[in-house]
Amino acid sequence: MKRTFTLCLLGLAFSAPKTFAQPTITSSITTVPVGTIDSAYGASPTVLPGAGGAGVFWDMSTVTTVFAAKLTVVTPASTPYASTFSTATFCTKIEGTTTSYNFTKQSSVGVENLSLTYAGVGTGTDFNPNPRLSVSFPFSYTNSKSDSFQSTTSGVDTVRLTYDGYGTLKTPFYTYPNVVRIKEDYGSHYSYSWYTVAPFALVMNYASTSNNYVIVTSKVGTTGVRNTPAAPNTVVYPNPMSDNAVLHVDASVFNNASVTITDISGKVVSRIPVTSAETTIQKADLQYGIYFYTVQNNGVQIATGKLQIN
Repeated sequence: MKRTFTLCLLGLAFSAPKTFAQPTITSSITTVPVGTIDSAYGASPTVLPGAGGAGVFWDMSTVTTVFAAKLTVVTPASTPYASTFSTATFCTKIEGTTTSYNFTKQSSVGVENLSLTYAGVGTGTDFNPNPRLSVSFPFSYTNSKSDSFQSTTSGVDTVRLTYDGYGTLKTPFYTYPNVVRIKEDYGSHYSYSWYTVAPFALVMNYASTSNNYVIVTSKVGTTGVRNTPAAPNTVVYPNPMSDNAVLHVDASVFNNASVTITDISGKVVSRIPVTSAETTIQKADLQYGIYFYTVQNNGVQIATGKLQIN
């Protein structure tokens, strides 16, 4: 079965929250509050996932990201598919090019996926015949767990989960000093998921089938509520553009700032220094179509958006 990335805003508690050496995931679970909003970005693998192990430093800060979707934690009962996934205990609404939902439940064995990017029959993946395990209880460093699952459109499949590492993860958005990594092995393909430990929340995924990362712009505060980074007011005009456009950024300081233009495949087609509130984007050799722009300042992504060339 083709692996679909789980865009999930999930919080779990740990058995020893003040001890981060080899943390053990337990069944003492709490969810990220309803209403929490994050953003998901795609990124090409300019940096490989790297090996697992104890006290690993995974540096993914140099990858170029492209906005993929807005993520919101909602109650399962508030969705159009509440009756289809009546056993769900939490849900993530995914707003990208279309709107879909990930339904998840806590079971006696762990956290199980009921659906991935589901938007009605025939769209997304429905695991109602047999939910798929994503986190096992209890789970410690080097532990493995196999699980059989089935969707409505395929036969029985198996995944082997392995808690293969813990340490520090650096993304283009934040540095997380206490993360764990879980490998999901499907035989013909695999994925890695990195989670923060307080609360247990997905911040990055790598899938071998697409050879891409998905990174969530999540930051865990002292209250445990995750927040997207504050961004200045940014606009590109005219948009759509014909020859040139102007990028306007309301930022007080520009420190090694730039705007990166990527095509719909994620390929970088232009990178322009940003030294003032207004920067000219030239059409040059760019073809007609849809592009995405990402503004970084001092190594931190501060804005992203879509650019259309007519």
